[in-house]
Amino acid sequence: YTQELLDAEINYAAYAGIDYWAYCWYPIKNTMETARNLHVTSKLRDKVKRCAILGVKPFGEAERAQLVGYFKETFYKKGQRGRPLVYFFEVKKTLALITAIQKDCEAQGIPLPYFASMSVMATGIDAISAYAMGHSGGATFNKLTQMAASKWQVNKNDGQQIIPLITTGWDNRPRWDNPVSWHKVTEDSWCKTGTANEIVSHVKEGIQWTNDNVGSTLANTVLIYAWNEHDEGGWLCPTVQVDGNGNVMKIGGVNLINTERIDALHRAKN
Repeated sequence: YTQELLDAEINYAAYAGIDYWAYCWYPIKNTMETARNLHVTSKLRDKVKRCAILGVKPFGEAERAQLVGYFKETFYKKGQRGRPLVYFFEVKKTLALITAIQKDCEAQGIPLPYFASMSVMATGIDAISAYAMGHSGGATFNKLTQMAASKWQVNKNDGQQIIPLITTGWDNRPRWDNPVSWHKVTEDSWCKTGTANEIVSHVKEGIQWTNDNVGSTLANTVLIYAWNEHDEGGWLCPTVQVDGNGNVMKIGGVNLINTERIDALHRAKN
């Protein structure tokens, strides 16, 4: 993975109207942090901002110091009153970490972060969101989007602050064919793939719901699953074009790029 590739993805995302990425925050000196490091070194880093998803891997003092340092930068996603946006994948034993981050911010004159949970509400959490929306047995994409919209309303009815989760799909079957060490999936863990226009319609729905429910959406943002969860079935990042048999299409030995999803988003935002 190179700076050139990361920069290309930033340009693709900005073209689609995406204004930030939420990175699963892997430990320092771990190869899974490569993309976020290249984001920091990119000359385009303010074009698509970034924030953190904590609770996916160990997070020590070095990682905390790095993250709080990024809060000061223009490329870090800020929310209400300039508060840095931080997601938690899960909220087990997070209060001590939240308190430590807040103390670091107070000492450095940084606005206290806005913390959003991707699971359940907990002490220290400001809002509820989600990482992904899943279903099984080949359910329709429309069924998946209905589940997402229903969750927004349920959270609102519970009196919670919300960052709506918008879905682009769910299909874990690549992991059935090519298992990964960290997640075991069942063979029926998949939904039908949505068209680019269906995805755009759902994105519009989520943004409109946010605008219509300002009292419950003070963060004034949404989260889309996902930019590049290709083997989980949720993505916006360009892929490759394939023929009816699934073979990659090429011209002069070069893969043809499939940009239909970001093209549809680009048209919608204009």
